[in-house]
Amino acid sequence: RVWDIPRAGRSDAVLADLCIARCEAWFHSLGIATTFTANGCDDSHFAAIAASFAGRRIGAEQTIGPDQVLQILQESL
Repeated sequence: RVWDIPRAGRSDAVLADLCIARCEAWFHSLGIATTFTANGCDDSHFAAIAASFAGRRIGAEQTIGPDQVLQILQESL
């Protein structure tokens, strides 16, 4: 609804991809980088980032820990 993208028979996955693309374009229009590499962050920082999630409950569908956070970060490059 935020981006006024009509469903028009699109799957949830397609709608999600369209919304992500619109969000990314909006950030870029403001001059804001949207990736780790564009912000000067490489995988050398990932272990420390993941470790900061130890003992915290995060996740919408299930609780994930530092190992899963590290995997997500690595897959984001």
